[in-house]
Amino acid sequence: MTYLVMYTLTLGFIFPIQQIIAAESLAVIGLLFLPHGVRAVAFHYLGARAFIHLLPASYLTWFITVYGSDLELHPLGPLASVTACYLGYVLFTMVNRIKSDKFITNTWINVLIMSAIMSILNGAALALLNFDGDFLTGVFGYLIGDIAGAFFFMVIALYIYRSIKFFSSNFG
Repeated sequence: MTYLVMYTLTLGFIFPIQQIIAAESLAVIGLLFLPHGVRAVAFHYLGARAFIHLLPASYLTWFITVYGSDLELHPLGPLASVTACYLGYVLFTMVNRIKSDKFITNTWINVLIMSAIMSILNGAALALLNFDGDFLTGVFGYLIGDIAGAFFFMVIALYIYRSIKFFSSNFG
């Protein structure tokens, strides 16, 4: 559900602003893609089970984008994206297990580091499938959008959590 809400916010509010500001060559790259934060948090807390939860939501949003916004996106894009995020999660987990002292004990920073690893793999997969220009430009565009989206999603989630905690303790 959170994935769909963040995607709707991205598609309905952020993407039109980007279309006004950014070049036409970045039509399929979101420079602030909030659902990537949902993916990173889902894999962090659910592990491999997040794949099962994210794949239907990814295909639903793909359907909305292709048929609602008239963007040409490859049908394997959602599968490639969720698979890339899963591989990023596995890679981060393996490296984190090998290191005896862990990377950082702060969950927030760990999710952002994992999100960056996922973004590189996701950007490479989606640049191959959807981006017509230079491959590295596509990867870099997806990388910026995913990392910025993950950061802003986590800030939004933090404020929602604190608001709920404040209202439940003061008015509930």
